[in-house]
Amino acid sequence: MDLPELKCDVCGQKAKGVGASRLGAISFAYCSDCLKEQAEPYGMMVFTVADIGLESCAEWFKLVIQGTLKRTNKTYEKFLIDLEEEKVRLEKEYEEMMSEIESD
Repeated sequence: MDLPELKCDVCGQKAKGVGASRLGAISFAYCSDCLKEQAEPYGMMVFTVADIGLESCAEWFKLVIQGTLKRTNKTYEKFLIDLEEEKVRLEKEYEEMMSEIESD
């Protein structure tokens, strides 16, 4: 049985393999270029940074942000906009969850 070609979860190119993410306990497919740049899937990176806070990111994680922006052709300004939108989404989700818990 032929399996479909493995695609990089960051950029969509042919992946070299699957490896552990720097974002947490999860694995993604990476191409050689994304591995070299320490790039991560953009949406997951935005979610992670929104959850922990940009100001809380370690110095090494700033290289992950830079590599991800480079490999996904996103600007830092676009990243900040997406980050704010994700923070709002997470806050709304949290409020809905707390409301549900309180109503039980």
